[in-house]
Amino acid sequence: MSFSGASSSFCPEPPSPLPLSPAASTTVGVLVILFSILGQLELFALLSRRGWVPTVLSRKLTHIGSGVVMTTALALFPPRYWPARLAVSLFLVGFMLSFAALAYLPEDQFERMPPFVRQRIDGLVRSICRSGDRAELMRGTFYYAFAVATFVLLFWTAPINVVIFASLFVGDGVADPIGRILTGWALARSRGAAGAAAGGEGTPSKEEKPKALAPWQYQFFYFGVKSVPGSVAFFVSALGAAAGWAALFHGAGHYPPDFTMPAFLAAAAACVGAATLAEAISPPHVDNLLVTYAAAATAFCLNESGIAPFLMQTCA
Repeated sequence: MSFSGASSSFCPEPPSPLPLSPAASTTVGVLVILFSILGQLELFALLSRRGWVPTVLSRKLTHIGSGVVMTTALALFPPRYWPARLAVSLFLVGFMLSFAALAYLPEDQFERMPPFVRQRIDGLVRSICRSGDRAELMRGTFYYAFAVATFVLLFWTAPINVVIFASLFVGDGVADPIGRILTGWALARSRGAAGAAAGGEGTPSKEEKPKALAPWQYQFFYFGVKSVPGSVAFFVSALGAAAGWAALFHGAGHYPPDFTMPAFLAAAAACVGAATLAEAISPPHVDNLLVTYAAAATAFCLNESGIAPFLMQTCA
């Protein structure tokens, strides 16, 4: 098994990304992640509260933005310095503890909080929860942070994490809004065509509720409704993000000299394909876990079989 360590003979000594000591570089990296995520939460909460962005979209924008910032910021951390990966993992564990505390906070204690704090918490819930219920912080949101903390600690910037994070942050984040937009457009066209054929306006009454799936939609068992455009967007965007991050980390000296982009893209396509399938058949709230585990399991098998032995190697 080739975990994310590498000998000094395997990797050249990379330059430090910041002209600081390892401890100072780690501190800067953690602060960049912290303030970037908090800033995004506040921004999307404001946009959602004022009705400028629908809640379902602000939740996905937060999902994408937080993950993209965190993954990209890993290039700021000093190479071959294990406290850096521990610091990021503990930072994410801190988010998990915060989510748990807020989710289980009794309502009477929540009401006694200062108005400014309550507004910040309400904004956080609106930004990252489907239902607007604080208890939901212990579902998909908690799993999101748990998966990221686990894989950061295990594999740091190895290519396996590039594929996992691209699938979780970008692919899963893009799939829902793209699916909603395109299936909504297809449904409007089909209703318009049906109305024109009947000689009407093509506008359904307020009491009319669709009893079947819209065009391009599908459903596995009684789980959430997904769409073909959403699944395609998942695969394409995740693969593109994986390629971008792989190029970033390779250029920053995180990968060995024999790392090649064509080989990586072939392996990444297989991993992202497995993650796309997992997202397509996942029940609500656990998609963050299934997507990451599907990508990770595929990458692990490709690594152990010798097909893509570079997936779990990093020089950082």
